[in-house]
Amino acid sequence: MTPTQGTSSTSQAVKTEFSIAEARTVVQAARAVVEQSVRGDQINHGLPAESAQAPVYGGFLTLKRGQILRACRGRWASAENGAGATPLGQLLATVARETALYDSRFPTICPQELPFLALDVSVMFGTHTLTERGGDRLDGIEVGKHGLCINHPQGRGLLLPQVATENQWDAETFLQQLCRKAGLSEQMWQDDKASITTFQATVLDNDPSLQELDVCSLNAGHIQTLLTAINMMLRDEPFRGRSDQTLTQRREQELGIQLETASGLTATAMGHAHGLIDLAQMAVRSLKRLCARKQKSLEPVTAISLLWQPIRLQSNDYPNRHRTLAAGVVLAENGQGGWSLALPNQGGQDPVAKALQGIGVKTNDWTERTARLTAFRLHRFVARRGPVGQSVRAASQGGRFYPADPRDMRQAIEGHLAADPHCTKPEKEAYRAVMLPHAGWRFCGDTIGKTIRRVRVPDTVIVIGPKHTPYGAAWSIPPQQRWDIPGTSVPIATDLGRQLKNSVASFQCEGDAHRVEHGTEVLLPFLHHLNRNLQVLPLVISGNDAFEDLVPLADALAELVRRSADPPLLVISSDMNHFAPEPENRRFDHIALDAMLTGNPQRLYEEVVPQGISMCGVCPAVAVMLALHRLGGLDDLELVDYRNSAAITADHSSVVGYAGVLLR
Repeated sequence: MTPTQGTSSTSQAVKTEFSIAEARTVVQAARAVVEQSVRGDQINHGLPAESAQAPVYGGFLTLKRGQILRACRGRWASAENGAGATPLGQLLATVARETALYDSRFPTICPQELPFLALDVSVMFGTHTLTERGGDRLDGIEVGKHGLCINHPQGRGLLLPQVATENQWDAETFLQQLCRKAGLSEQMWQDDKASITTFQATVLDNDPSLQELDVCSLNAGHIQTLLTAINMMLRDEPFRGRSDQTLTQRREQELGIQLETASGLTATAMGHAHGLIDLAQMAVRSLKRLCARKQKSLEPVTAISLLWQPIRLQSNDYPNRHRTLAAGVVLAENGQGGWSLALPNQGGQDPVAKALQGIGVKTNDWTERTARLTAFRLHRFVARRGPVGQSVRAASQGGRFYPADPRDMRQAIEGHLAADPHCTKPEKEAYRAVMLPHAGWRFCGDTIGKTIRRVRVPDTVIVIGPKHTPYGAAWSIPPQQRWDIPGTSVPIATDLGRQLKNSVASFQCEGDAHRVEHGTEVLLPFLHHLNRNLQVLPLVISGNDAFEDLVPLADALAELVRRSADPPLLVISSDMNHFAPEPENRRFDHIALDAMLTGNPQRLYEEVVPQGISMCGVCPAVAVMLALHRLGGLDDLELVDYRNSAAITADHSSVVGYAGVLLR
């Protein structure tokens, strides 16, 4: 919820400090309420009367699974608005229950993951409304001490004190991020209509009772050891590598591993309380059986996918609380031993529907009795022929979104470029921008081909796409020098990246956001095929930005283009609406496309965002259209191709739309 603002009061002795024993009692009580709420038990926080009656102005409770936020809710009782302080026991019972059950941004917390959740309680005090105006408000904020709340007619939001220190923000960045949280432009903290309140918080934390394997902590040595062991197992050779506890230790968690060969054969093993080497042995046996059945010779494993941090899904959450699962894996199991594993979607279906379809269950018929669904985080590691270094972004989606074999990939590109029999040799034109879809090529390859074949691809291309994964920074530029695709690698335009980062404060230069992101990788083979001298600058932006947040990016892109002798092509990477029945999806898509074709970026934003149209690249599209207006206007837009996934899947119940648009 959005808290109300307040000022400090001396009329009540609010609780601000806790002894070690008191802190332990409070977090244990909070955890008890969370567990009781998740299990459906009667709520009893168990706090001693003295602690339960202690007055506090507010509190937030945060639950994390490793580094991933699972839920956070809070309440702020303000003396200024007459509510006064609240007894800690009452506040704790309310906030802990709301956090456990009602943070609709994420799937419902399930009993199986309770032991893996870290918990912290932020007890708030010392509220003070800033009287300074404009830029002078910076003087009233002390990073590391203050949390912030903004109340503005256009939006409200709150950030806890630890958020600034964890992200190493200065006071101005803290205020800018507060505005973004509230859905405001970054500079609206200076607006006189904005009321800024500081507060302090005592943070009481509690570690999970069980530690699970964090796949993100695996280094290149771990992966190489695992890959070597797997390929020796395939050859029936004894593995004589060093014993690595990280790979052999059995933990009280469910894990999975999928092996993939260069030709695309896959084998999967999953289990509870197994080490990675154990799972690898199981998967190798499955791969051998698969090759024998298909009468194929064994070939080396070239990619490993690890599945971890399982979350049991509930049917009454579907689809709203499952929208964050697009970058993950969903396992569906029925009561007869049948199962289906839906890997990260390639644009055809949402993973929940895809997993259910694999065991013959429709989404409308899904209950916990008809199917058990579990979502996993996924990390994919691809073997390189040469040494692994931080200067190259390895191809991560070959064999999934597009062919992994260079020859097969080239043939597929040529087929998609020739998809329109009525336009065998189109005249290439110098378009300033293009919008292309980024799903699996079998769904949208023809749309990509029919659109990009009309465009003169210059030596530099800037691809702006949405952030599909939870990893890395919200706005990100990759730090690597090159980007691998099957058979070659493409230089990254690092000089342009530095210029853009210096111009747009929201960008960070880091690799996690790009590591398994497909928005650029799906398009890069087409672009390189059309210009072998290509260099690319891949950008991801969060997709949840206010219109005003996109203006600095538009200005910076326009300036980059203006200063270039051979202007870069701006590529909007975007699919259209996701996972609605075909007639409704088509209607949403054409609302968005009709707005885009007017050339008015604000109209596009205002048609798509308020209606909840899930065009994932609407923010990249708005930024590029604004940039083109800065460069002299935008009057010539053409919709080249439109289709949706039902043409391939024949499933009209849940589709994704794809469009190719040229912008001059």
